[in-house]
Amino acid sequence: MKEWNIMSKATDLSGISFTCGYYPLDDENLSRFYVDTKEARGIDVLNNLLLDFEILPQEYKIYQQVAFLGHIGSGKSTLLYQLEKALSSDYNVIRFSVQELLDINNISFSDLICVMFERTLFTFKDSFTKKDIKLQQRILDMWYATTQIEKADWHASEIDVDATAGVGISSKLVELMTKLTSSIKYGSEMKEKVTLEIKNDINKYIAALNDLLQCVCNMNNKSVLFLFEDLEKISVDCAEEIFVNRSDYFRRINAGMLLTTPIYLKYNLNFINALKQNFTCYEICPMIAVTDKNHVPLRAAVDTMKKIVYKRVDESLIDEEVLKKMILASGGVLRDLFSMLTNASKKAKSEQRTKIEEIDYEYAFDKLQIEYSDVLREEYLDIILSVYNNPDGLVQNKDDYFKLMKQEVIIEYNCEQWRGVHPAVIKYLEKKHLLEMR
Repeated sequence: MKEWNIMSKATDLSGISFTCGYYPLDDENLSRFYVDTKEARGIDVLNNLLLDFEILPQEYKIYQQVAFLGHIGSGKSTLLYQLEKALSSDYNVIRFSVQELLDINNISFSDLICVMFERTLFTFKDSFTKKDIKLQQRILDMWYATTQIEKADWHASEIDVDATAGVGISSKLVELMTKLTSSIKYGSEMKEKVTLEIKNDINKYIAALNDLLQCVCNMNNKSVLFLFEDLEKISVDCAEEIFVNRSDYFRRINAGMLLTTPIYLKYNLNFINALKQNFTCYEICPMIAVTDKNHVPLRAAVDTMKKIVYKRVDESLIDEEVLKKMILASGGVLRDLFSMLTNASKKAKSEQRTKIEEIDYEYAFDKLQIEYSDVLREEYLDIILSVYNNPDGLVQNKDDYFKLMKQEVIIEYNCEQWRGVHPAVIKYLEKKHLLEMR
């Protein structure tokens, strides 16, 4: 996982671009900037997750596999960090970002298998002992046969000497798997070869992974818990392939799993069936609704968003009414709120102002509208208008609808089964006189 620098509250406009960069909160930044949002969300997400992974007696041999649905930027990464800290005494927690390790626009279940091997081997590389050498050698041979990466350059004598110390073979495995995941990320021929090899004999790879996971469990009598971050960012086609067509593979892996999952999949009938069969349960991290479905501001939610901002930005740097307008314009999307704050601060600074004012907000909001307009298409207009006019309406089972949810043009709020159009999109369509056309 990436490590972010320790942040301090911005006391001038120059500091806003740093404190409002959209970084997941962890370590000291969590204690400095965290704001409890359960009241504004209408649900205690962290508590629900903790209950899902409550330790059961070992004789049950139940591994919890949980789909964690939510929009991009809804705060899931911070919750996963909190979950990791809370469960680390009961599980061997392995948290990683698929966006950092893989190509999220071209990702397969085979890629996830590779990453689970790589992250497990890397995390516990210094914990293997001599009694684990046979297993490590078997895994090394399996991946040799799969990849052929530098096999000719690795002399058996070197491996044997190092393996006696229980160190060399671990480093060779980590090196091999790191090279493999790097090759997969950048779409080389190796990716096609590995994907085909794993697909043709998936049971072999899952069995080997389970042996590795049991080896780790034997080290401290704790099973492995994988926390997959950023999996909700993958393309619509990849999401269906992994979460629908290949979801039964997750159930065969002897580890707990929390998989961040695209919010729109909850309306995919095939995914609903897969969810019932192959996942223990699902949880939702809803976006904070800053207005109700009739566009009336919700005070508690707006106040929560203000607290989040004032943790990062000194109150003297932005007019309170301007901040409220910015919050409402964000649609509850923290990433967009922070983006507007950053752009507004740069505008104010460039014109020698010492605080963000109305003109700076208007500049930032215009810029956000342009960003959202880039993903709009003529064929999307009927869908957008149907949600705008009827936020309680049934979801349309169309790929375009799901794409708009992925891009957060359409946002689902507060687990109450209503959806809204992002305010930046509404404003852009109003300017183009497109809301009145149909």
